[in-house]
Amino acid sequence: MSLDLYELIYRNYKLNENNIPDTDIYISESKKKSILNILGNINKNKSITRGEINFSEILCAFMPIFEEKTQKISYRYEYFLKNGKKDIDPIKLMERYRNFDINNLPLIEVAKLLGINIEKSNVLEEANGQFIPGKNKIILGTDYAPTFIHELAHAIDHFLGNSFENYHTDENIKGFDELVAEASTFVICKTYNILIDESHALHYLDNFSSININTSEFINRVSLICEYVKKCIEKITAHNKR
Repeated sequence: MSLDLYELIYRNYKLNENNIPDTDIYISESKKKSILNILGNINKNKSITRGEINFSEILCAFMPIFEEKTQKISYRYEYFLKNGKKDIDPIKLMERYRNFDINNLPLIEVAKLLGINIEKSNVLEEANGQFIPGKNKIILGTDYAPTFIHELAHAIDHFLGNSFENYHTDENIKGFDELVAEASTFVICKTYNILIDESHALHYLDNFSSININTSEFINRVSLICEYVKKCIEKITAHNKR
């Protein structure tokens, strides 16, 4: 997403600032402007090293082993990468998958508060993570924390009224939902000091930036998601102090 789009969002937002979302969560004008400032500060050239390989890129198969001494065939599991890369040990990757503790994810307490079930999977094919509205479930195919935040943003967007009914049938709706989720992810990560690959976030936003968007609705939805996270954290903090 180019910075020109952020300027476009800001211009349209200024023209439509009386468009107040139908919710009991109050979003101040300063809150919306601060979110726009965070989004506008994405640095195209800055990137942290994630070393991310999706768990779904790992394949596992039974391999026959012939034992000369016993003259018998036994079997063992063999792990390998779908793309055939040899520079990374798939077995170490499987260990990383096994050691991935969902409870250590940042903001996991927010998901628990909202009753969202979190699972990890090494068989996701088309995405690093998925939010399933009908089951109130997030499935993760990577231990990259912003992927979890992205799916959490989808979940909160759903709680705030987005049914996702036409997500899979309308490319514009899907693109808009993804823009909202990734922009929310970037703001949340920056707000709560969660490491995020800025260049990856920018690339993700770029993939959906060509759609026609209602810029006022865009900034309202991102603002609502971020405010919802804040309210959840305040509730968790208050409960822990008791």
